[in-house]
Amino acid sequence: MRGFEALDLVTELDERSLERAVEAWDRFGNNGPHRHRLEVLAGEGLLEMCMDRSRRATDTGPGRRPAWRFAGAMVVFNTPGAETGVLQQAAEASDASAAESLVGAAADRASLTQLTGEPLSVPDDALAALIRRRGYLSERASHLAFLLPSPLPEAVTGALCEIGSAGGDRAVSALSALRNAQPSQAVRDTIEMALGGADANVQAAALDVLAHLWGTDARPTWQAFLASRSTPLRWTAEAVIGLHGTEEVLADAAAHLAGLARTRSAVPMTPPRGNEIVDLLVRHRDQAVARAALDDLSARWDRLGADLREWLAEHQPWLDPARRDDHPVEQEAEPEGSLTWPAPTIERDGDTLTLSFDEGASHSEARDRFEELAIGHPLVDVLDGDREWLTVRIASVEPEAVVLELWESAGSVS
Repeated sequence: MRGFEALDLVTELDERSLERAVEAWDRFGNNGPHRHRLEVLAGEGLLEMCMDRSRRATDTGPGRRPAWRFAGAMVVFNTPGAETGVLQQAAEASDASAAESLVGAAADRASLTQLTGEPLSVPDDALAALIRRRGYLSERASHLAFLLPSPLPEAVTGALCEIGSAGGDRAVSALSALRNAQPSQAVRDTIEMALGGADANVQAAALDVLAHLWGTDARPTWQAFLASRSTPLRWTAEAVIGLHGTEEVLADAAAHLAGLARTRSAVPMTPPRGNEIVDLLVRHRDQAVARAALDDLSARWDRLGADLREWLAEHQPWLDPARRDDHPVEQEAEPEGSLTWPAPTIERDGDTLTLSFDEGASHSEARDRFEELAIGHPLVDVLDGDREWLTVRIASVEPEAVVLELWESAGSVS
């Protein structure tokens, strides 16, 4: 998209006309022309108008605050350099939801510049301060750092290291953004601390960064994670060995792919598990071990999981046995064993517990089985929830222990 130029943008509009456009979108949403009328807004003048109105608006009635924030985000997306001012405002905002909206707008602008090559101006100190904020705002700011070109400014790297060492969801986002940092002892120390913790999602994020910045130094870790029953660790190791592996790991990669080729996913994935390993083997198909592993896929073609077979048909169609003149040989291998998902995180509010499930776990069989067991448990009262969370009351002096027992009983099977 180099040379991209947005055409027919609207940079001048009186306040009453802008107000009508915002209120119409707030009322009718994405039906008709109402969204498009906001999508073409651009320019510092309209941005200031939207920011001013969003500060003065309420959360109810015509022209609600969320609608003005959406309009402002559209202006930021279309206005080069607008990210500087909105991030400064976000860093100064005491209202976390307002700051989240501004950081999200800057992140959308950053995503566009990744495609177009346009310059991006992010104030280092403001972004570092936002990364250090509490809760979801910190995660959004770290995601913005993930979108920045390498190497990251020193102030931003320092903030990411600080949060990456603290654990929790904020640590996962911060570690992911450290892929863009300059390799340093401080970054390496943060990764090692994360790998030594007990949170599988944090460990997985740390492995990804370690491999990205230090390559085969990560080999002992990914080998250990490939043997783990933890879903986040196993899945991350599969991706890492495929992306960063060399000829020395072909035997390990081939053996692991053979297990995946014999395992049907409970939830089909796009791209499927093992796609990075396939690419590694294709890059080294002059090696006998890689050729044998790829032949195994061809020989099992009709018995592969639908998601893997469809991906291969699109990306490596030559593996389809119908396209081959030879007779590929199947290998001896066993399907992988069951994997475990991280237990839900628990937040207490009086006698009510909110259980938040890992993104992958929320779509697993374990999640369904857990709720069934909770509903049938004499000490548990399920109050509300959806796939990602449940609120419950548990008549026990140790309700957290009951949750963990239920999760174990659910099987936690991938």
